[in-house]
Amino acid sequence: MTQRKKKVPSTSRLNAELLAMVRIASTILQYTELDDILAAITRELSQLIDFDRSSIALLDAERRQLTLQHIHKNGDGDERIGEGRPIPLDESTLIGWVALNKRAVVRTDVAADSRFTEVVSEEKLRSDMVVPLIVHGNVIGTLNAGSYRPDGFDDTDLEKLVNCGNIASGAIEHALLLREA
Repeated sequence: MTQRKKKVPSTSRLNAELLAMVRIASTILQYTELDDILAAITRELSQLIDFDRSSIALLDAERRQLTLQHIHKNGDGDERIGEGRPIPLDESTLIGWVALNKRAVVRTDVAADSRFTEVVSEEKLRSDMVVPLIVHGNVIGTLNAGSYRPDGFDDTDLEKLVNCGNIASGAIEHALLLREA
């Protein structure tokens, strides 16, 4: 396996990324309704990472599955493809694997990875990233981004997605708790 070089961002780029993360946090915290929070996460994420499609899968522990929620698609097309789709909480899909193993993954060539059944195969994504959403050590879901280009993401993009997921996890859990109350 070849080792990819990690890009070293300039100070101005780091400042821009930091400001984007602050904007994401402040935007997300404006909302208490889950749907509004999920929409804000994926919308603001598109300002930080170049992707074609993003989504959030939330855990339904009783059913031992995740459910694909709020899909954001950049550009033209139906951005709701796959929304509401159940995803088994097992290692048959990348999203299930990430939720079970609590580890972020970036795939530069989806077609070359035969380990997983693709959740939204009709979208024909060529590269993707999935990060777990964790609160108090427990997974509540995953944050997902995909590209129609192979090699659409690198380790820097994955790091940004992980950071965004860390920010988003608390806001999502808060909204879920409010919904239960």
